[in-house]
Amino acid sequence: MSHVGTAKLHGYVARATSILLDIDTANEAGDLSSIRFQVGAGVINKTGLSASDVAGNINIEVDLTASDMTVTAGTYAWECLATIGGQDTTLVGGSFRIDAQLTTTN
Repeated sequence: MSHVGTAKLHGYVARATSILLDIDTANEAGDLSSIRFQVGAGVINKTGLSASDVAGNINIEVDLTASDMTVTAGTYAWECLATIGGQDTTLVGGSFRIDAQLTTTN
């Protein structure tokens, strides 16, 4: 489980990963609807996410499957968005470096 302390994420092509977004905001989890996580222009899109209130912050867990991560290696912009009071709002964003799987040779 990755804990986002900065806006830089890292993963590997075709390898599942879980990300915990710990967002410092004045909003409460119940204020958010239509929570989604996007990487690049349609590279990865996860919808239907939920938030929970934890220690004055909002936590959103994003589970990316191996299928979700079957993308071209590279560095992409990412963001987590939600609808708050009828307005689409970016909660947090940054860069996501996705590297090719490591291989071993004998």
